[in-house]
Amino acid sequence: MEQTFAVLADFASFTLDHKLNVLGIFDRIVSQNVPAAHPQIYLVVGYKFECTKVGTKDIKIVLIDADGHLLFSMEGKMDVVAAESGESCSVSQILCLGNLIFPQFGDYEFQVLINGRIESHIPFKVVQLRTQRS
Repeated sequence: MEQTFAVLADFASFTLDHKLNVLGIFDRIVSQNVPAAHPQIYLVVGYKFECTKVGTKDIKIVLIDADGHLLFSMEGKMDVVAAESGESCSVSQILCLGNLIFPQFGDYEFQVLINGRIESHIPFKVVQLRTQRS
């Protein structure tokens, strides 16, 4: 398995013909104060699997702070379906997360675990809004 991309975005969707649309990729959240609430984050990841590795995979998403404290966790299943051509197959996943709370400014990271193994690290920062003084 190979990670092909892993990003945070303002919005993501699939078209009817399975194309992935991603808008507003970011690596920092700006807030005046903490705790900071972010109304909506799209976590978007893509993986390429060998044709022999198809089947249902356990997937877990975790959010940790700079000290390694767990702030959020969610688990589910991901189906990897064989490509008709017998070549490797690609799987893209979109997860929309609403109203996440970040207790302090600093570094954070989403991790994506597939079958218990960390396959993606998506680091980002929560930074304080700097006001300009005249």
